[in-house]
Amino acid sequence: MKIPLILIFTIFISLVYSQGFNYKSPVPNKYQNSYDPNVNITSPLTIHLICHSHCDSGWLKTFNDYFHDDVKYILDGIVENLVSDRSKKFIWSEVGFLEKWWQQTTPNKRSQIVNLVENGQLEFVGGGWVMNDEACPDINSIINQIAEGHQFLADTFNSTKLARPVNGWQIDPFGHNTVTPALLSAMGYKHLVLNRIGNEVKASMRSSNADLQFVWRGNPKTGINSDILAHVLDDHYSFPNSFQSYYVDPRSSFDILLREGDYKRKIYGSPIVMIPMGDDFQFKDAIAQFNQIDSAIAFSKILQLKENSKVIIKYSTLRDYFAELQDHVSSTNHQFNQYVGDFYPYGRKGDWWTGYFTTRPGVKGLARSAQTDYRVAQMLSVYNNNNELSELLRDANRNISVVQHHDGITGTSKQEVIEDYTFRLHDAIKKIGIASSGSIRSLAKISDTYKISSIQNQPIDLQFKLTPIVLVNSLGWNKVDVQSIQINYQQVSPTATQCPVKLMLDSERETDYDCVVLSSNSSVIVELSFRTQVEPLGMTTVFINNEPSSKVKIIRPIVETTQLDIQVRPELKLIFDPITRLLSKVEMNGAAGYRAHTVEDCQHTMKYYYDIGGAYSFVPKNTEAALPKPIVHSSIIPGKFKQVYMTTTSTSKSSFQDLTIAYTIKNSGDNIQDGKFTVDYHIHGENNEDIVSRFITDMPSSQYYTDNGMFLMKRESLPFNGEIAEYTFPTIAMTVLNDTKKTFVCYNDRTRGTSSPKKGEFEFYIHRALLQDDNKGLVEINRDVTWLNAKDQCYFTHGDGSSAANLRKNQLIFENRLHAFSINGQIELSNLNQFSISSKMISEQLPKNVHLLSFEKKGKNYLVRLMNIDDTNTVSLDLNIFIADFFNYQVVETDLTGLEYIDNIIPSPPNFPKTSKNIINGQAINNTPTKTNRISYYTVTMDPYEIKTFLLYTS
Repeated sequence: MKIPLILIFTIFISLVYSQGFNYKSPVPNKYQNSYDPNVNITSPLTIHLICHSHCDSGWLKTFNDYFHDDVKYILDGIVENLVSDRSKKFIWSEVGFLEKWWQQTTPNKRSQIVNLVENGQLEFVGGGWVMNDEACPDINSIINQIAEGHQFLADTFNSTKLARPVNGWQIDPFGHNTVTPALLSAMGYKHLVLNRIGNEVKASMRSSNADLQFVWRGNPKTGINSDILAHVLDDHYSFPNSFQSYYVDPRSSFDILLREGDYKRKIYGSPIVMIPMGDDFQFKDAIAQFNQIDSAIAFSKILQLKENSKVIIKYSTLRDYFAELQDHVSSTNHQFNQYVGDFYPYGRKGDWWTGYFTTRPGVKGLARSAQTDYRVAQMLSVYNNNNELSELLRDANRNISVVQHHDGITGTSKQEVIEDYTFRLHDAIKKIGIASSGSIRSLAKISDTYKISSIQNQPIDLQFKLTPIVLVNSLGWNKVDVQSIQINYQQVSPTATQCPVKLMLDSERETDYDCVVLSSNSSVIVELSFRTQVEPLGMTTVFINNEPSSKVKIIRPIVETTQLDIQVRPELKLIFDPITRLLSKVEMNGAAGYRAHTVEDCQHTMKYYYDIGGAYSFVPKNTEAALPKPIVHSSIIPGKFKQVYMTTTSTSKSSFQDLTIAYTIKNSGDNIQDGKFTVDYHIHGENNEDIVSRFITDMPSSQYYTDNGMFLMKRESLPFNGEIAEYTFPTIAMTVLNDTKKTFVCYNDRTRGTSSPKKGEFEFYIHRALLQDDNKGLVEINRDVTWLNAKDQCYFTHGDGSSAANLRKNQLIFENRLHAFSINGQIELSNLNQFSISSKMISEQLPKNVHLLSFEKKGKNYLVRLMNIDDTNTVSLDLNIFIADFFNYQVVETDLTGLEYIDNIIPSPPNFPKTSKNIINGQAINNTPTKTNRISYYTVTMDPYEIKTFLLYTS
């Protein structure tokens, strides 16, 4: 029989104590001076020791290297030590590492870890594939990576409900987003542990008795239904100071924990405290670290027997801690204060961690592209019964999920790790393309002799006379747009006038389109731009016939133009500055909801900050600088359906050599969509510069907003003598200026830092490259001088066009463009129509304020995730519109992951006794109970910004 080590320690220390071993013997001055040395051990104090190992899913090493060098030994040691002593407990967060360990470990260790979960010794916290960043991922990426982690836990530990995470553990992201409590509360989480909050704010929370634990409201529109109890670590997630920095005896180990616990009792306002026992990649030598903890626990038990000590020190989990805290709260009628808002920026004066909002923009853009591709593949999976294709999508989602890590999408990793993240994203996009193509093949019953390929954002080669192009709309609304397809072409004569290819609607009808020939020294690109309308969750097909058109003429760029405007419809004109050839004014006449003729000032400038920060921090040493004495070259691509004004700037400063900015306007036939203009940037990073794109309007009294992925956040413009770095915020998808008369909005294709230097203007941070490390642990300069292609879409609107629902809807339309697939093989004109794929999965389009976050096949059933994007109104929807023509089904509401029935996990309302006081500004918060909407037959009702998830069970 194995005797627990802690019992041996207790017996040994009891013998030593009987010889006069005084627990009050001093600890080193380095530690002792931090706290009151006179701690009353007869006052009740329960210290929960939360043993953990923070294992980054990539940072200084790649995900795989960390696993093989560190994590597998950590998990082996944890299991071995917990099995040998049932008093020991541990928490684990990163499921991606756990899955890799599970695949490589022995059947015996698999059985052991299942038992540890079942008996409560091992708790899964967080439970995502990784510990995601909170500033940079979009909400789909967060939901998918958490759901992937939960799915593995459900499949692997399905014999116990204790495997399901109910406590969040976000201890290392660099600031915290209000989206986190909004999403986690919808997944059934009850509590959330945070850490990295700005120094000044955290100091204020420490000094305000008990505000380090508060009720955080994720969605102010759904009220208490999105509340979660947040616990902020007062210092960091490491072992207490000096606990492991030198050899300490049991007495001193106990003293360190006692003083730490007593300090926390004061600042948390509770005799129930937790102390994190761990750090980055700790417990690789698990037995030694557990031994020191055992000695302190054993000493505390002796004091209970000999000195009437009321101090209890024990191994614990977050479940244990919060359960005991809840009992204490109930018995003392304690009430928590509240908070509505986020915690950005993180850092302190002169050292704000706001650079990572923009660092490695290529990775950020690729991650967003992979996620939108994955969303299309999820939708197409409805037509797929192939398990191999489902496994490809699972693998792709796992690779995308790894990049959501808080040192992944943030760009704050070593170069080799960034390269690994990039490889994972490209691999994911490749697998997503194969899976999507397979689903289209299954739908259209196309034989394997034909190759189906995703052609998103890349020119195609015409290998056959006829090439079908399938366009997929993944949104729940009709999609009206001007679609462009680029073709690699060997040669087009400079004197040719007719388009070298035809764009056909079917075997007989050629549609109207722009045919633009773009030539360079090495290649010729033929771009076809045409109007298209695709039904919600639908598909349509056009055909490229590789023979010259007799109807459509070639359009060639007009180079070195002196023209200073473009206009493709009477409703919208862009006017450019004669010096910079950048946008100056926007003239509207019926576009974007404007009925009267209006000319809006919209001065676009490119600037840079000289930045001596690093991958994490933004430390500008100048207020700003414009392009120095630019040499400007402008060209225009005219057309009926799309016009482009392109400006290339060359200067003596290398950062702006060959900086190209292209403004595009379209003629789709839709007044709202045609009232917008896109801005494409082709640029590379330059040493110690943050390159920004600034828009200046005539809206001096406007309010400035950024986007957290769910709703807009009101922000401050830079105050007099303020630090621009402190007033730089992350924006997931859009930035908005709004006054009483109008709104100016820009959508972005990836997360970026943004700021408002003055009222009526804002700027995006496009690219940055640093020549120094910022001493945050990376120990490597982040000199990213890669070329970058980035895109914005901007427009003015007013009235109903300025509503939250319309702004979000148009952002989603921008982000989720039509996805194109080519079909290659020998096709005759006579049988062309059999390749005309037209389908839809929904009987009518969704209301304008309801967004389909995801629609996918789950085994034999279907998962639907919906969001009310309105900030004011509830909305009801009949779910019978989903694939109702295919079969009958039953509808069950689940949590946000789709894995648990909603009634099993979410109480109504959450039971957190609270005041109405806001912890930051003391203002009152409305605690009026919010009605919990449940599905009635097939009708679902959603509150503003609420997300609901359903399983459609087929019969």
